[in-house]
Amino acid sequence: MTTETITAHASGTWNLGDLPVHRLGLGAMRLTGSAAFHHGVPSRRERSLDVLRTALELGVNHIDTAAFYFSALRSANELINSALAPYPDDLVIATKVGPHREYDGEWGTAARPDQLRGHVEENLRQLGRDHLDLVYLRRMRQESIAEHFGALAELREAGLVRHLGISSVQPRHLAEARAIAPVVAVQNRYALDRPDSNADELLRLCGEWGIVRAVLRGGRRGGGAGRDRRARRGRPRTRPGARRHPGPDPHRLDPEQGPPRPRHPRHRQPRPPAAERGSGRPPPDGHGGGPVGRGAQAGGIADDTGPEGGPCSGNAPRIQPPPRTGVPQVLRITSPANHPSRKAPMPHLALVTLVVDDYDEAIRFYTDALGFRLVEDAPRPDGSRWVVVAPDGPGTGLLLARAKGDEQRARVGDQTGGRVGFFLHTDDFARDHARMLAAGVTFLEEPRHEPYGSVAVFQDLYGNRWDLLQPAG
Repeated sequence: MTTETITAHASGTWNLGDLPVHRLGLGAMRLTGSAAFHHGVPSRRERSLDVLRTALELGVNHIDTAAFYFSALRSANELINSALAPYPDDLVIATKVGPHREYDGEWGTAARPDQLRGHVEENLRQLGRDHLDLVYLRRMRQESIAEHFGALAELREAGLVRHLGISSVQPRHLAEARAIAPVVAVQNRYALDRPDSNADELLRLCGEWGIVRAVLRGGRRGGGAGRDRRARRGRPRTRPGARRHPGPDPHRLDPEQGPPRPRHPRHRQPRPPAAERGSGRPPPDGHGGGPVGRGAQAGGIADDTGPEGGPCSGNAPRIQPPPRTGVPQVLRITSPANHPSRKAPMPHLALVTLVVDDYDEAIRFYTDALGFRLVEDAPRPDGSRWVVVAPDGPGTGLLLARAKGDEQRARVGDQTGGRVGFFLHTDDFARDHARMLAAGVTFLEEPRHEPYGSVAVFQDLYGNRWDLLQPAG
């Protein structure tokens, strides 16, 4: 018996403007976890990286993503960058802007036209690119998209964006956008089993004008009346621990409908820790980088979880996913009452500020030598940057703040008066001790085996003292 591997080449090709792509693409939203955004269990990093690399091996050359595709531990853009950069010449990456997600994963107010540049720049930084191949404006219920689309057209003229598309629109919005700048793609729901005159008219217009129609998952995809009855009753559609069916969620918000009905408290999802989002809005005191948002997944058939609002967030604890092995972690908070991924009545420690001499040299040390991930690097109006790094696991992140003035510069490398100020936990001391030595990390002592675990003190590039610690037991 022989088997044949079917690749994306078999789907045929189409042009996104002047960029040829196979008609079967990859939507990146579910790379970050078992369910959309901060719902479900965060994905295993290596598995997500393998999915991306395998997709390209199978002929996929069109990926749809967004800066607001992030779970408690994973960012879709960061995964794409890590797995695929330097990017193949024929790979087209499409992103969406307009929606907005807060640091903690909740949905905020949609972007104003003057904020869209921040959305575009956020995607550029996370993907490590100097321009974006295709940017969709995700309509957020506004009657007219002219002002928002005009702002993106200016970014296209400036060279930050190559092609423009629109998402979650009606036929009148397509005509409105085409009067401002070329539209190469429209990304909307479409389902053969759910008649919609607007959708049919939009499809006809796209065909008439030679515009690519990227289909978002729209109607039922099988399952029969039993599932429909369960959905109407608001019951969960899978057993605990069962694999979630990829069908539509009745609690998700459609752009043309009102806010979602409240979910039963049992089904509410916890909020992710602020330090572990893929990107987000600056905190209330004004610190932070550009705004980000949320929206739909695309490329072939994808998810659409709608604009402002989003599912309710509750106080029910969640099962903490097992830590990724092979990566040191800051001490994890495991008490259900104080877990940072839970919207708990008690506060949690999200970030710790570390004063540094230079942003880029600090980023290189913490990402290359210690294996941290770059969570965010965003400009601030005063010329400084909001830079957050964190270990690849639950816990507190580091806010790298460039020293200003003599007093702050005097604190660089000595924030705790010569004492050990930071504790990096690992599940394999020997492995990580050897890896860090090979990366040039300076250890101030030989490894010790104490009743509480294996430990050795090291210093970062500025001289701050850390413990590398594998707890006993």
